[in-house]
Amino acid sequence: MDEALHTLTTEINRLGFTPKEQISLVQYFTHNVQKIVSFLPNFTTDGDRRVYLKSLSLLSTPKYMDTVKNSLEAEPPSTSAKPNRFSVDQKKNPILNGRPLDLIGPPITLYHRAFSEFLENFEDVNLEISPDIFNWITDFIFAAAEFYDTEDERLEKIRDILSKKWTIDLIEYQDKSGIGHSCDGVFMCKIKNKLTAYIAFIEGKNEVGSGGCDPSIQGAIYYRDHWSQHRAQEIRNSCCVPSLIITVAGPWFCVLGAVFLNRVVVQPLTDTIPFTVNLRNDVQVMRIARLFQALDIAFDHLTSFYQKVELSSLPSDRRVFPYIQQAGFGKNAFSFTYICEILDDHSRPIWKAMRDDNNKMIVVKFALKYNAKAHIICAKKNYAPELLYYSDEEEAKRLGGYKMIIMEYIDGISLARKFNRGEIKTKNNIYADVKESIKLLHDKNLVFADLRTPNILVDEIDGCQRAKLIDFDWCGVHNQDRYPLSMNPTISWPYGVKPYALLQKDHDLTWLNELKELLDNSAKSSPQSPITSASKSSQSINIPIHQKASSSHTSTLQSMLPNIPQKASSSSISSHISKPQSIFSNIPQKAPSSHTSTLQSMPPNIPQKASSSSFIPQGSATSASRWNPRVCSCGCITFRPVTAM
Repeated sequence: MDEALHTLTTEINRLGFTPKEQISLVQYFTHNVQKIVSFLPNFTTDGDRRVYLKSLSLLSTPKYMDTVKNSLEAEPPSTSAKPNRFSVDQKKNPILNGRPLDLIGPPITLYHRAFSEFLENFEDVNLEISPDIFNWITDFIFAAAEFYDTEDERLEKIRDILSKKWTIDLIEYQDKSGIGHSCDGVFMCKIKNKLTAYIAFIEGKNEVGSGGCDPSIQGAIYYRDHWSQHRAQEIRNSCCVPSLIITVAGPWFCVLGAVFLNRVVVQPLTDTIPFTVNLRNDVQVMRIARLFQALDIAFDHLTSFYQKVELSSLPSDRRVFPYIQQAGFGKNAFSFTYICEILDDHSRPIWKAMRDDNNKMIVVKFALKYNAKAHIICAKKNYAPELLYYSDEEEAKRLGGYKMIIMEYIDGISLARKFNRGEIKTKNNIYADVKESIKLLHDKNLVFADLRTPNILVDEIDGCQRAKLIDFDWCGVHNQDRYPLSMNPTISWPYGVKPYALLQKDHDLTWLNELKELLDNSAKSSPQSPITSASKSSQSINIPIHQKASSSHTSTLQSMLPNIPQKASSSSISSHISKPQSIFSNIPQKAPSSHTSTLQSMPPNIPQKASSSSFIPQGSATSASRWNPRVCSCGCITFRPVTAM
């Protein structure tokens, strides 16, 4: 152990990490040294080794430390949860609860099985429920529907009834001023080292609208602040500390789940459930019975988990990775080890990992919808990465509806980034490969649907640039399947493309035409043109389209999914909220006045016939040859004027 750690320390020094990075890496390695020793030899170049080690150092990110630090210094939850205060705090120490929508976290069902199990049980109309529970449920319904003079009276009554079934405590923590605070109830369990794990938090208000804040937000803050305390550090370092949050507002109840990653993630598991039911309506009463039965099972599951957790004095990577780490069945089963998250984006769960059986790098992605059939069709002809695994419906249920997709890792780069670096070679087969892959899909009556440069991977094979399609989330049957309900309205989609519109093969053909025009224009540019060597003084139009990826490593992992908008629009509510903006979105009405060639204003509606509209600015007859796109390292597209040939 000591020898391995010494070797790693020497390697860190040799690769030129800063003193601060060295400290972070050594702290991480102390608890994860065996994993590093196993993986490091697989990276043959210093560049790859540095990227790998750097990604690991980020597991104990400043965001994690910042969350803990700010939580310890925060105002009391009763103050922090008030709308005017919470909206300010969300800008510096956010809880990922969808307020606002760009602060949506990854699905918590990927981080602990208890959450998806709760959902399954609550929705299972055949869930076995003991007859002995119904008298208790009736008492609870009466108590919830009653009026109370104060919040304390209501919550005391609720606790009294809950205590007949579970042990509920009122536990305090002290804020920065030494003042104690406690939520309205905590379900706890004792674990190793005489530590206490928090299974669930209760937070309530006397009536809807009373108390000056949302109990779900106040409950989330209590979760964050309790788990940020020093006494919880060993547990927090060891896992994502999953807990439930039960909120009460008059006769209305809601159950949420929470995990502590680099930021706290809180998501509702139920709707807001009324307890003002007709006791003669068995369907309504049975739904409440299933709620409590599902909670009871979840409490047992979480208690068992915490009693078995392996405690750590230093942050472990177990706390930030999904809980599922194996795939396949029988002889085809294999396990894998997560290495790092690919994109610095809360809502897009995609990971770099390594198979434990052969040490091959893979990509592990989770999606609500994915067309595995289309992926396989293209992969068989080498027009997509090899698809290694795809969840069946039963596994997707265990993951909260998400399917796990595992594919080979390809050391390529997206076409969008190739344009960024001016690396489109004269000798390339990009258009021909994409055209052939689309033909393969169309012959099977399938539509790819989102054929833009971030979804085209460029791979170097024998000195020639070849293309592969990635991201088959939207792919579906022609004139039968539909586009997602939420699509970025700032993108100039092909004519007829809109939310819930039918997929059409013509849409793919429009993208193909635009791709050909873009590649043709790139080929006309000289090696010294602004696409590869623009000076600082050259004029430009910056068009933000995505957040910067978490790693600068030029690989397929940076572009396995379309890039992320800087800020999602209010209409982007589904899992496709982060579909990328077009690379020409937000183009100003005119180019800089000092340039003789101006860009015409974009039409307010989608054009009847797209003409390279999603790749280069529209304008005069010569605009396509006068302006070339360049994707900056910060994630912006820049159109720079090209000197006339």
